[in-house]
Amino acid sequence: TGVYVNGIYEERFVEAMTYKGISNRLAFMVNTVNWLYTRIVVDGEQLDLATSRFTDFSPTTGLSHG
Repeated sequence: TGVYVNGIYEERFVEAMTYKGISNRLAFMVNTVNWLYTRIVVDGEQLDLATSRFTDFSPTTGLSHG
């Protein structure tokens, strides 16, 4: 069992087989973290998005840093 996200998968191309009906693509669903049980704790305090207030929030993505 696991948690899977639609559209997120790993795909590999394998060397072509000489048999008819054999695919040269392999696809695997990526198992992810169960976000329903994920808890974020900072300095002993659990983050609760229902009661937290956000100010000066700016979403950024650092693709060069992974």
